[in-house]
Amino acid sequence: MVDYRISDLVASLRRGELSRRAFLKRSSAAGLTAAAAASILRGEAFAAPAGGRSSFGRNQIDDSMLVIADNLSGGGYWLSLDPGWYFEINPTCAMYVVYETLYHLPDSTKPDEILPLLAEGMPEFSDDGLTATIAIKQGVTFHNSGTEMTAKDWVFSWNRLKHIGAQPSFLGSDYWTEVVAVDDYTLQLTLPSPNAALAAVLTAVPLSVTDSEAVIALGGTDAEPSAEEDAPEVQANADARDQINQSSVGTGPYQVTQWDINSEVIVEVNPAYWGEAPVIERIIWRNVIEANAQLQSVQIGEADIAYSLGVDSVPTVREDETLQIIEGPSLSIQYIGFNLREERGGPVSSVEVRQALSYAVDYNGILEQMLGGSAVRPATAVPIGFAAADEVLHLAYVEDLARAQELWDASGVGEQEIEITYDADGIGEGGVNLETLATKVKADLERINGCSIKLAPMPSAERLAAYRAQDFQATISPWSPDYPDVDTFATPFGQTDTAAAGRVGFSDPEVDEWLRQGISETDPVARTQIYVQVQERLIEAAPYIVLYQPVAQKAARAIVQGVTTHAVYMMNLRNASKSA
Repeated sequence: MVDYRISDLVASLRRGELSRRAFLKRSSAAGLTAAAAASILRGEAFAAPAGGRSSFGRNQIDDSMLVIADNLSGGGYWLSLDPGWYFEINPTCAMYVVYETLYHLPDSTKPDEILPLLAEGMPEFSDDGLTATIAIKQGVTFHNSGTEMTAKDWVFSWNRLKHIGAQPSFLGSDYWTEVVAVDDYTLQLTLPSPNAALAAVLTAVPLSVTDSEAVIALGGTDAEPSAEEDAPEVQANADARDQINQSSVGTGPYQVTQWDINSEVIVEVNPAYWGEAPVIERIIWRNVIEANAQLQSVQIGEADIAYSLGVDSVPTVREDETLQIIEGPSLSIQYIGFNLREERGGPVSSVEVRQALSYAVDYNGILEQMLGGSAVRPATAVPIGFAAADEVLHLAYVEDLARAQELWDASGVGEQEIEITYDADGIGEGGVNLETLATKVKADLERINGCSIKLAPMPSAERLAAYRAQDFQATISPWSPDYPDVDTFATPFGQTDTAAAGRVGFSDPEVDEWLRQGISETDPVARTQIYVQVQERLIEAAPYIVLYQPVAQKAARAIVQGVTTHAVYMMNLRNASKSA
């Protein structure tokens, strides 16, 4: 075990108690990279490697400020803070403090405890379940303009989301046929069928309210796009997005004051917030691309929290009295998706081949050796913690090489090479090195006689684009929930032409019908059984191999308090503070 803590070494250097040579020697022994040590000696911040010197230097970090080191500019992780366009994982914790939904999930360890946020109470349904009426809070005002939020802002926000046509647009179109403002403080939704998960759906961050007058002033619109190519309405909203990123048009406890993903994204306290005022006055996300560099920035006091944490670094953090691990259960998964279309999938379009591959994975090795036991494995894409996940655990594929070989031979495909893509510039769920994970998967699958694996690392934005365009054979990909309900996994992974199912080409009319029944069923026992049927069919068809469901872990300075991991928002920063 190393005797020298990096934070102590930096403090000693700044007090003049260590020479530069001694600092370099001891910091190297403590695991600090030469580049990081040189950066410290030059007096440079880790922030903004592509954008110059940070506007808030390390000496300015105090108890009123929370700094999070995150990969802002690499891999397409941070693209927008406009609810109409946002659909990335990393900035979700920022969206949750800047924008607000009708309902939210304060504690994701209790996924059934959905509470009103900007609603006055839970939805009230008509006798046939096809109309939902929701009263909204009065006296809530928007950032910058001070305009009071009314029902018309919700109608505008959701119609804009729907008509933009970006990734989250389905949230504004798939769950109701119409939304109207009954009066200034009442919304009414017309549903195509009863929806047992409506309150959960309405926690989805893209369904946050925005200041309609401010968005319109910035050129945005909720109008349905024209049929022409490059519809001007969509372009107008894209132009508005660029300005919304810089200033924000929401109601949350913080508002955006700087958007520069090459350097820093900064939010500051909303002085007119309707709820309890935050303790932290400013939250800064600094652009630190690599996970190791993020941790080092925390170790030397240039950041308070590292967004990404490699599994191998967890013991180092636990041993350091100046640091802590903030951890909690996640609802994220890492999986392999197979292209079921024969023209692109080739051998993996065969169900016997997919089943064979599913039996060939050393799941325990991934969970124990790669994740240090800080993970579980659900049987399907529905994570443990949701209804119907536990009920099918006994059906999960387990390592069985004899069965894998039997199925491969039965498929009749002979000797085949399968290409697996993965993100070359990212880190997997739970802090797993994706190259290491891909190498492990390759070694496991090639234990099948006749199976050869070609690994194809790609820039994450490029891989995701190819996946969405169905231009892949097999790919390693993550998934996180849009809202806290079993449907947010079962439908995108099981329904024809929807999200992951559409990408891999999975289609089963009976599953489609079960999913329609599942979202409508209000009896919890009957609803669980429906989703058990869906998962049984997915296990049989094997369009995906779910590798693991990690425990969320963040490295932070010991002085950080009130921050929790969150299965939907990634981190809940609303109660953040710092000890003296």
